[in-house]
Amino acid sequence: MRKLLLPLALMVTVASAGEQFAMSDADRAMYKEC
Repeated sequence: MRKLLLPLALMVTVASAGEQFAMSDADRAMYKEC
């Protein structure tokens, strides 16, 4: 289970970092509220 969790967490981190990079400030602020 732990072996599956680590790559998954890494993938989510990379995906969310990539999304934040592409977002504008307004979108990022709205995204943080959720």
